[in-house]
Amino acid sequence: MPHIPSAYDHDVVIVGASFAGAACALAAAQYGLRVCVLERKADPGERLHTTGIVVKEAMEQTWLRRMPEHLVQRVANVRLYAPNLRSVLLAAPGYYFLTTDTPNLMRWLASELRANGVDLRLQQSFTDARRSGDGWQVAGAGRCAYLVGADGARSRVARCTGLGQVRDNLYGVEREFAGLQLPQGDALHCFVSKRFAPGYIGWVAQNPTGLQVGLALRHDPQRVQAPDIDGFISHVRDVAGIPQSATPSATRAGLVPCGRPEGPITGP
Repeated sequence: MPHIPSAYDHDVVIVGASFAGAACALAAAQYGLRVCVLERKADPGERLHTTGIVVKEAMEQTWLRRMPEHLVQRVANVRLYAPNLRSVLLAAPGYYFLTTDTPNLMRWLASELRANGVDLRLQQSFTDARRSGDGWQVAGAGRCAYLVGADGARSRVARCTGLGQVRDNLYGVEREFAGLQLPQGDALHCFVSKRFAPGYIGWVAQNPTGLQVGLALRHDPQRVQAPDIDGFISHVRDVAGIPQSATPSATRAGLVPCGRPEGPITGP
C-alpha cells in the first residue's frame, strides 16, 4: 500500500455498512489502514434492502467465511418452475448458495468492524465531500485519502464525486414469514413468470428463521411498476407451503443494480 500522510483523519472513509461496505472496510483494516464507516441507520439490521442470499464465491473469498453457523443455511440445489408451476431440479457438483438470518448477520458484521478497529459511525449519513489536496474532506468524518461509496443503487457518493451511475436496475420486493418451513428446504425455488416477474424471476427460499418470498422485475423510471408480491404469494402458496393464515413478519424492497455504472467507477 502507498504511504498515506498522517495529516488525514482516516486513510479510508466508506459510506454504507452492508455487505459491500463491510467487506471493503474489513479488508482495508486487515492491511493496517485507518478506516471509518458511515451508516445512516441506528441498527444495521433494520430496514434491509437485500435478500441476504449469498453465493459460494462470496462465502469463500470474503470475511463472510467467518459467519457463525447459526446465521446461515446451506442451499445446494435450484428448483426452476415454469409459469404452470411444473418444475425441474438443477444442481452443480460442489456448488451452493447460503441463505442467512440477514438482520442478525448485519449486526454481526457491525461487531466485526468494531472488533477490527474500524470506526463505525451509526446514525451518520453521508451528506457531502469535496477535494482537499490529494484527498477528500468528508462532512462529519474529516479528511481522508480515499472515499468509497458502498451506498446502493442511487449512490450519493457517486453523484457527489462525479462517478458513474447504474442506469439498469431491477426493482425487487420480498416478504419474510418467520417460523415457516419449505417442503424442500435444500433448494432455491425460482419461478419464471411474465405476469409476476417480467425480465427476471420470483423466488422462495428457506433461511435459518423462516421463509423468504420475493420477486423482481425490470425497473423503468419512466413507467414505474410495483411488483405484485401478494399475487405472487397466492400463485406459489401451495408449492411453498404457505398457509392462508400466514402473516409476513417483515418486508424488504428496493432497487437491485445490474451490470456496471455508466461512467467511471474510480476517480482521483
